[in-house]
This record gives sequence, C-alpha cells and structure tokens, in this order.
Amino acid sequence: MPGINHRTPRPLNPRWTAQLPEFVRTIAVSPDSRWIACGDASGTLSIFSTDSGELRTQKLLFDSPVSFLRWPRSDRLVCTGGGSVTIIDPGDDGPTRHITFDTDAFWIEDLAISADNDRFVLCTDKIARVYTFDGTSSFVTPPQASTLTGAAFLDDDRLVTSCYGSVCIWDVLRGELYREFSWKGSFFRPHPSPDASVIACGCQDSSVHFWRLPSGRDSQMMGYPGKPHLLDWSHDSHLLATAASTVLLVWSFRDSGPEGTTPVTMEGHGCPISAMNFHPQLDLVLSGDEIGMLLLWNPKQGEIPLALATLQAEISALAWHKDGQSFFAGDGNGNLARFAHG
Repeated sequence: MPGINHRTPRPLNPRWTAQLPEFVRTIAVSPDSRWIACGDASGTLSIFSTDSGELRTQKLLFDSPVSFLRWPRSDRLVCTGGGSVTIIDPGDDGPTRHITFDTDAFWIEDLAISADNDRFVLCTDKIARVYTFDGTSSFVTPPQASTLTGAAFLDDDRLVTSCYGSVCIWDVLRGELYREFSWKGSFFRPHPSPDASVIACGCQDSSVHFWRLPSGRDSQMMGYPGKPHLLDWSHDSHLLATAASTVLLVWSFRDSGPEGTTPVTMEGHGCPISAMNFHPQLDLVLSGDEIGMLLLWNPKQGEIPLALATLQAEISALAWHKDGQSFFAGDGNGNLARFAHG
C-alpha cells in the first residue's frame, strides 16, 4: 500500500458492504446502534441495519447533497441539505417526517447538537440559530463580522462559534455573549474538549490554536504540512488528534502539555487524509485518505498503524458502533461498509 513503510498492519475485511446512489457525504449511527443513516450527494437518505447491512428505507430528501446528519435521540434524526432542514422520526414501523423547514440561507455551514440532546444549532452565513426539535428558534446570535465557519455546544447551555478573527461563547439561556477570544486569523470549526476545558480550532495558516477555560490562556501549534481542518478529541480530553495533508499528529493535554512537548506523528498515508475519528472509549484513532485507505492507530503504542482496511474511493465519512469493536466507513463511490477491529 502506498505510504506504508513500517511493518504491515493487520488487514481488516468488511463484515458487510452496501451501495448508496452517490458519494457518501455524512453518516450517523442511532443511539442504540441498531441503525445507520447515510446522506449522499444526490440528496438521498438511506437507513441500514448495522447488524446485517440490510436497507431499511431510502428517501430523496433534498434537491441538493445531504450536508449533515445527526441522530441525538431515537425519535429524532436531523438532516440538512442546501438551506433546508428535515427532522425525521425513524419509528419502529418506518420513518416519518416530523418537520421540514427552510432557512434564509443557500447553504448550512454547520450543524451541532447540545450536550443534553434537546436542541440543535445551525450556522448560516453570519449567524448561528438554536432550535428545539419542533422547529422553534430559541436563540440567534447577532450577525458576526464575517461568515461563521462552525459551531459546537460547550455544554448544555453554552454555544461556541467561530469566524475570521474570533471565537465566541454564547449563553443560550440568557441570550447573550458569554466570552470572546480574538485573534487575527481564519478558523475552521471549533472543537471543545469533552470536559469543556479547552476549545481548539484548526486555522487557514496551517496551525492549530487553542484556549484553556476558564483562564482564557491561548497557545498555537504551528508547522503543519497543510491546513489542519480535521480535529478530534479523545473521550477523556487528554489527547487531541489533528490531521493535515498526509500526516496525523496527536497532542497530549495531560499535565502542562501540549506546550513544550512533541506530538506523536503518524505517517502511513500516501495521499491527503480526508476523514478522522477518535474511538468513543479507547485511545484509538481512525484515519481515512483520498484513495480509500483506512488506518487504525493507537497513539500510546507508537507511530505504527495497528490495522488497515480499504474501500474504492476517498474515505468521506466515519462512525463508530456502540460496541466499540467495529466502525463504519463511507466513500466517494457510494460504498458503505462495516469493519470489525476487535
């Protein structure tokens, strides 16, 4: 395999594969892990059994690609395409549309779910708007100085947004700005740590910037070979995985790190990394690249991948099964597969 120059990783074969109409844009696993929802470039939503890969339902939702899927509750699957939102009740007897509405925007830049799974936020142009699952808007930010690049909930009631020059924390219940961090640069979407102690953002200048809460102390990690637009935290907030070009760098936030430390550098991809995801309970990281190669890593065990799997085209979406022993991957040719690594 191109790019692998260490001992050969353990090969993984798919437990099952399925075919979607188009490029797999986004995937979401149901809270009980019985079903996996997939949105593709044709605007179609497909739902498969995670156990067998059997197709449960397939519906054309939008006349543009499905951009985001989030499945926060068993009875609420949030789907976006273009400037539209459809909330679906998957139901035991088959999915039904709960509500559909259009925003004023041509495109939804980001979708995030609150920590208590009771609300969601949409980024459109220069504003972020928080909704309940009946489609009621409960909070909207003032228009920002530039287009928002992303949003994430810090906890149940605080929302983080990013744009050129600033990262803001909003108090959703009080409807006001809680805190603002200014820095001259263009951020990708914000990534709060699971314990809400750090906010990290990749930057257009090939660096990663982060702020420690509540002190507000900030640092910058520079020298990336490309723009680090893929970031993900370990479940315990101790490790931050960052991907830029062909390289995966994992920083430790234990003790006084990562300042003054060297990241674990994992080089196994021969082309740019296109998707990356931390395991929900273990210190394992999945990375997929633009030619369809998937690598499984353990940053604590060095810089050699543990396992390898392949699909036919660019790895465009990744998700873990609740069992922690298997994961799902989608690619640019519309392939979906479940792999077991345990």
